Amino acid sequence: MSATFDLARAKAEWQASRRLRLGVLAALLVLGAHAILSLSDQRKSLEDTHARDKALFVRLQDASREQQWPARADAAEARLAEVRHAIPPARSDGFAQAELQAWLTDLAAHAGMTQPNVRVETSLPVEGQAGMWQVLARLDGNLPPSRIRDLVRALAAARPWVQTERLELQAGQQPRASLVVRGYFRAAEPRDASDPPPRPAGLPSAAATPSAAPAALPVAGQAPSLAPQTGAAVAPAPVNPLAPAPSAAAASPQATPPRPGSSRKEQMRAEAKARAAEQRRLRQAREGTP
Repeated sequence: MSATFDLARAKAEWQASRRLRLGVLAALLVLGAHAILSLSDQRKSLEDTHARDKALFVRLQDASREQQWPARADAAEARLAEVRHAIPPARSDGFAQAELQAWLTDLAAHAGMTQPNVRVETSLPVEGQAGMWQVLARLDGNLPPSRIRDLVRALAAARPWVQTERLELQAGQQPRASLVVRGYFRAAEPRDASDPPPRPAGLPSAAATPSAAPAALPVAGQAPSLAPQTGAAVAPAPVNPLAPAPSAAAASPQATPPRPGSSRKEQMRAEAKARAAEQRRLRQAREGTP
């Protein structure tokens, strides 16, 4: 009885109130417009997806007609193996930390850094790459301003397996340099024994380079022989920048020995003259050699 009464009452109010009818009609119009706009947006999205899928299908059809994909896949796998082999190897994360510490020590010596302090922070596995570690380390020390270029060049050449996270230079009576690097290493493989990869670039090899035998001095009153001992051209001996610099007397066989009681300035002037004379002699020997 109450439901019938409420329905009759609502019907009477609907017929009597014009505002109620207009409000309901406006609400229906808004809902209808919203539904139409939503369907239009969905239709546009489906059309864009269909166009992309159609273009992809056409490209896949064109690619399926080519016959070089197996060769390209083999070349890509070979290149990936070469790049992975170029990553510095380590038998464990501890060896990776030791390798990066040794590399930073050589870097400090190569850049002329005094009082270097190398600290290895931690080593973490590389996400998504099994058998790879990333090692964080820090190097602090006194660095002359004239050697900043050598340091930056070595750090730039060591990429991508040694990346510089931060480099700070402090000026003053004792200019200092502080850098944080991140090195990447992989687990050692049996191939490394027969084909060892090189160390991270930027520094010369840690192995000592054998020095060339000193040339025999000409006999007094006899012209020096300009012909080489063998038919091949004499190549200059490689120089290891990490090795200590030879003294002026060792570098020039004809250096004049300092006189007793002479000053340091006179000694340096005599050594410079001896080096210049040696360079002129070598230049004349090269120009006269056929």
